[in-house]
Amino acid sequence: FAMAVEEPETPWNDAAAAKFEGKQFSQYFDPCQEAAARSLRCLHRNGGDREMCSDFFQAYRDCKKQWVCLAISSWIASLDPSPTN
Repeated sequence: FAMAVEEPETPWNDAAAAKFEGKQFSQYFDPCQEAAARSLRCLHRNGGDREMCSDFFQAYRDCKKQWVCLAISSWIASLDPSPTN
Protein backbone atom coordinates (compact mmCIF):
# COMPACT_ATOMS: atom_id res chain seq x y z
CA PHE A 1 0.00 0.00 0.00
CA ALA A 2 1.75 3.18 -1.15
CA MET A 3 0.92 6.53 0.32
CA ALA A 4 0.67 9.66 -1.76
CA VAL A 5 4.01 11.42 -1.66
CA GLU A 6 4.20 15.18 -1.66
CA GLU A 7 6.88 16.62 -3.89
CA PRO A 8 9.76 18.16 -1.94
CA GLU A 9 10.11 21.87 -2.52
CA THR A 10 13.36 23.75 -2.52
CA PRO A 11 13.17 25.70 0.74
CA TRP A 12 15.99 28.01 -0.31
CA ASN A 13 14.26 30.75 -2.28
CA ASP A 14 14.46 34.55 -2.56
CA ALA A 15 12.41 35.08 0.60
CA ALA A 16 14.60 32.72 2.64
CA ALA A 17 17.75 34.31 1.23
CA ALA A 18 16.51 37.81 2.13
CA LYS A 19 15.58 36.67 5.63
CA PHE A 20 18.97 34.99 6.08
CA GLU A 21 20.94 38.02 4.86
CA GLY A 22 18.97 40.34 7.15
CA LYS A 23 19.88 38.40 10.29
CA GLN A 24 22.80 39.20 12.57
CA PHE A 25 25.36 36.45 12.98
CA SER A 26 24.29 36.04 16.59
CA GLN A 27 20.71 35.29 15.55
CA TYR A 28 20.10 31.70 14.52
CA PHE A 29 18.05 31.14 11.40
CA ASP A 30 17.99 27.90 9.45
CA PRO A 31 16.29 28.29 6.05
CA CYS A 32 16.41 24.50 5.74
CA GLN A 33 14.30 23.80 8.82
CA GLU A 34 11.17 23.23 6.74
CA ALA A 35 13.03 20.69 4.57
CA ALA A 36 14.17 18.91 7.73
CA ALA A 37 10.60 18.85 9.05
CA ARG A 38 9.32 17.43 5.75
CA SER A 39 11.92 14.65 5.95
CA LEU A 40 10.78 13.75 9.45
CA ARG A 41 7.10 13.84 8.45
CA CYS A 42 7.88 11.53 5.53
CA LEU A 43 9.64 9.09 7.87
CA HIS A 44 6.67 9.15 10.21
CA ARG A 45 4.20 8.54 7.36
CA ASN A 46 6.25 5.67 5.97
CA GLY A 47 7.07 3.82 9.16
CA GLY A 48 10.71 4.93 9.26
CA ASP A 49 11.50 3.68 5.74
CA ARG A 50 14.34 6.03 4.74
CA GLU A 51 14.31 4.79 1.15
CA MET A 52 10.77 6.13 0.67
CA CYS A 53 11.97 9.58 1.78
CA SER A 54 15.21 9.84 -0.18
CA ASP A 55 13.97 12.84 -2.21
CA PHE A 56 13.19 14.73 0.98
CA PHE A 57 16.61 13.93 2.45
CA GLN A 58 18.30 15.02 -0.77
CA ALA A 59 16.34 18.30 -0.81
CA TYR A 60 17.53 18.93 2.77
CA ARG A 61 21.16 18.12 1.92
CA ASP A 62 21.05 20.38 -1.15
CA CYS A 63 19.53 23.22 0.86
CA LYS A 64 22.04 22.85 3.69
CA LYS A 65 24.98 22.77 1.27
CA GLN A 66 23.78 25.94 -0.45
CA TRP A 67 23.17 27.67 2.88
CA VAL A 68 26.58 26.76 4.33
CA CYS A 69 28.37 27.86 1.14
CA LEU A 70 26.56 31.19 1.25
CA ALA A 71 27.33 31.67 4.95
CA ILE A 72 31.02 30.93 4.42
CA SER A 73 31.31 33.20 1.39
CA SER A 74 29.50 36.00 3.28
CA TRP A 75 31.86 35.55 6.21
CA ILE A 76 34.94 35.61 3.95
CA ALA A 77 33.66 38.71 2.16
CA SER A 78 33.20 40.45 5.52
CA LEU A 79 36.86 39.99 6.46
CA ASP A 80 38.91 43.15 6.05
CA PRO A 81 42.22 42.27 4.40
CA SER A 82 43.78 45.69 5.13
CA PRO A 83 46.26 46.06 8.03
CA THR A 84 44.93 47.58 11.25
CA ASN A 85 47.90 49.96 11.74
